[in-house]
Amino acid sequence: MKLKRTINFLLITVGVILGFYATSASKQNTYILVVAIVMLMVGLYRLSKGVPSKNTDESNCNTQQNLKL
Repeated sequence: MKLKRTINFLLITVGVILGFYATSASKQNTYILVVAIVMLMVGLYRLSKGVPSKNTDESNCNTQQNLKL
């Protein structure tokens, strides 16, 4: 579990660093920028997948019942 979290943070960090590197050069390298954005998005997606939902099943049932009224 901790290894997955470390990989997610590593993907995000490397993506940000590559993004800054790609935009700081005098001639912007588009391929490096695309790779950086993909790494950042994959890291954020994997990280957000592990966060539990704010809503519980009980609150979802109550909301659905209120909508039917």
